[in-house]
Amino acid sequence: MEREIIVTKAGRKVESIRRSIRLTAGGPSVAYRGRLWPLVGHSIDLAGASFQADAAAGIGGRKPDPSQDAVVIAPVSDRTLVVAGPGSGKTDVAARKLMHLVGSGTACGKILVLSFSRSAVRTLTQRIQSISEGADVTLEELRHLSIRTFDSWAFRVLRLRGYSPADLLVRRHDENIALLTELLEGPSKEDLRPLIGDKAHVIVDEFQDLPGVRGRMVLALLDLLAPAGLAGAGFTVLGDPAQAIYQFGARKNPGDGAVGIDYWEVLKARYAEELKRAILTQNHRASPDIAAFAAELREILEKKKLPDAKKLDLVRERLSRLPEVDPNFGPARLEFAAKGNAILTRSNGEAIRVAQKLCGNRDKPPDISFRLVTAGRSEAPPGWIGALLGPSKSGAISRQMFDKIHAHWSAKLDHAVVEALALPDARSAWERLLVASGDDNQASSLDLSALRERLDWPDAFPDDEGVSNEGLLITTIHQSKGREFSSVVLLDPGESSTEQENKHPDEEAFVDFVAVTRARTRLQRLSADSIHPPPTKRSFPQSRERRCRWWQGWVNLEAGIPGDVLAESFVDPAVLDSIDGVQALQTFLIENSARLIGHRVVLIKVMSGPKQASYDIHLQEDGEPARRLGRCGGQLVKDLLHLLWNKGYSLPGKLFNLRISAIRTLTSPGDDCTHIAAPFQASRLWLGVELAGTADFKSFKRSS
Repeated sequence: MEREIIVTKAGRKVESIRRSIRLTAGGPSVAYRGRLWPLVGHSIDLAGASFQADAAAGIGGRKPDPSQDAVVIAPVSDRTLVVAGPGSGKTDVAARKLMHLVGSGTACGKILVLSFSRSAVRTLTQRIQSISEGADVTLEELRHLSIRTFDSWAFRVLRLRGYSPADLLVRRHDENIALLTELLEGPSKEDLRPLIGDKAHVIVDEFQDLPGVRGRMVLALLDLLAPAGLAGAGFTVLGDPAQAIYQFGARKNPGDGAVGIDYWEVLKARYAEELKRAILTQNHRASPDIAAFAAELREILEKKKLPDAKKLDLVRERLSRLPEVDPNFGPARLEFAAKGNAILTRSNGEAIRVAQKLCGNRDKPPDISFRLVTAGRSEAPPGWIGALLGPSKSGAISRQMFDKIHAHWSAKLDHAVVEALALPDARSAWERLLVASGDDNQASSLDLSALRERLDWPDAFPDDEGVSNEGLLITTIHQSKGREFSSVVLLDPGESSTEQENKHPDEEAFVDFVAVTRARTRLQRLSADSIHPPPTKRSFPQSRERRCRWWQGWVNLEAGIPGDVLAESFVDPAVLDSIDGVQALQTFLIENSARLIGHRVVLIKVMSGPKQASYDIHLQEDGEPARRLGRCGGQLVKDLLHLLWNKGYSLPGKLFNLRISAIRTLTSPGDDCTHIAAPFQASRLWLGVELAGTADFKSFKRSS
C-alpha cells in the first residue's frame, strides 16, 4: 500500500515522499535512500546515528552531495557529461543512476553500461549489490543489466554480426574494437541496431582514458544511438581529465591515426548546448589528509605553464615525504596485508618482484593472502566448472542432475576450497552456465559442447560475475584504475623507470597522481631497493612479450603467459602414467585448491618426442620435486631457444620459483580425444593450474 511519508531529522521536516509500506520482521518499514526504515505512524526519523549510517542515498558514512543527486535523478533522455574527481563517488553515482533508471520504469535491457576494465565493472556491480538491499529495485531485476568492458562488448557485437569467434580470439582487443568502429562509422551502421538492442540510456565510465580507437568507438556508438540534435537515447559520460593515464598509449602506438585527438573535447563540441555538465568535487573516499595531499598534486598537474619535467620533480618530491614501509618487509612483517589493501607498482616486472618478496623462500603459500594481477592476462574460467562438470558421462546435464552434483561437492568441500574454486550457490551457478553456453536462462538442460565452445570467450561469463575474495592485491597503477583500497603502498620508481620518465615525464606525473587517489585511509611508500631489480619487457616469436633479466649467469624469464601450459596434459594418461593417475590428480586439484594457490612449482625438462623437449610441472615440497601436475607446451621451449640458442647456451634442465596462481577450468579444441582419459572425454572439461612469476635458471654454454 502506497502512502505519503514525512521524513524528519531531529524533529524537523526534511521532505515528503510517496512510498509503498513493507511488512518486515521488525514491523512496517519503507525503502528510502538505499535502505529499509522502520515507520512510526507514517514518518521516518533521520536523527542521530541513523542518519549518518544511511549516509544519504546508501553511501556508507558520507554526507549528502547535491551534485551527485542531480546526476542520479536526471531524466532518462538527458545527455550529461560528469567531471568526477578522485573519490567523488563516481561509482556510487553510476550505481544509483542505474537503480533510479530501473526504479523509474526503464527496462534493464534498455540500459548499456561500458567501462574500461574488469575491475571497474566489478566494483560497480559490487556497489549496486551493496546499496540494493531495501531499495525499490531488487537485485534480481538488476541482474539483467548489461555491464561490460569495451573489449567484451565489442567481441559480443562482432560475434552477433557473424564474425568467427575463433578469428576474433586470436586478434588483439584493439583490433576487434577498430573493426567494430569501422562498422559503426560505415554506411551500414543501422544494421548494428538490432545487435546492440533498443537502448534508452548509455553510461560510459572513465571516458578520459579512451584514446585512439576506443574513443572513436564510443563517439560512433553515441552518434548511432543518441545523434546530436535529434531524439534518441540519453547518456551519462563520466571521467576526470586529470586521471587520464591510458591516453599516453595512443602516442606510443599511433596505428589508428587518432593521436592528439581529445575525445573529451570532441564530445563537448559535438553536443554543445544540449549537453548538460556536472562536476563532482567532494572527496568522499579519502581521509582529510590524503584528500588534501591529492589536491596538492592535482594543483601541480594543472599548472599549464609549468614544464612537464618540473611537474614530475615536484610530484616525486611530495611522494618522498610519505611514510616508508620497512624495506625488510616479508610474509611475517607486513602489517596491513588484508583484504581491501594494495601494493601498486609502475610495471608488471615490479609487481612480480613484490609478489616474490612476499612469498619468501618457502615452497608453501605465504600466510598472507594476496593476488598478483598483471596486464595482458585474461581472466580464467573459474575452477568450479571443471570440478562439477568434468566427470560427466553425458554431453548434456539436466538441472536436476546439476543440483545433485552441486549438493555433493558443497557438502564435501570445506569453506576455503569453495572460495578458491569461486563456487556460487546452485541457482547462480546454473544460470551462469546457461548464459555462458548461449542458452535461455530458463532452460532445463545444459549443452556441454556449447559451453566448451564459448568457455574462453570474453563475453561468456559476464564481467560482473565471479568477484574474487582476494586479500592483498599486488598490481600496477594502470591496472588499479576504477578501484579503491583502504591502504595503499606505492613502490618508489627504480632504475628501470628512468628511461620512461625521461621520455614522458607528464605521463609519469599523472600516473603517480592516480596511485595516490586509490587510497582511502592510509598511504605509504616502499623503497625500490627492497625488491630485486625487476625483469623488463622483451620480444619473442609470434608477437609474444615476456619480462626477462640476466644477472651473474642467472636468467629470470616470465612464464605462465597464455599458451605456456598444455591443457590436455592434466588429463593425459601418458603424462600422468595412467587413467587412475588422471582421476587422482583431478580429485587432488579439487580438494587441495585452497592450499595450492601460491604454492611453488619446479619445471623439469623431459623429452616428449624425438628431439622434442618439454617441461613437466611438479609441485615442489621441501625443496624437491614432488607430485607431477601437468606439462608445459612447446611455446615455452620455443621462447627459451629464442633467448638462449644463438648465444650458445643450452636448454636448462630445471626452471625454479614459479608459483600456482589459479586452479582453472580447461578444455581443448577439436574432436581429438587421443590424449584425454576416458572419464573426461564426454565433457571435455577438467581442472588445471595457471602459473605466474619468473622461471629462474642458471645458464650454461653448450658443449661443442
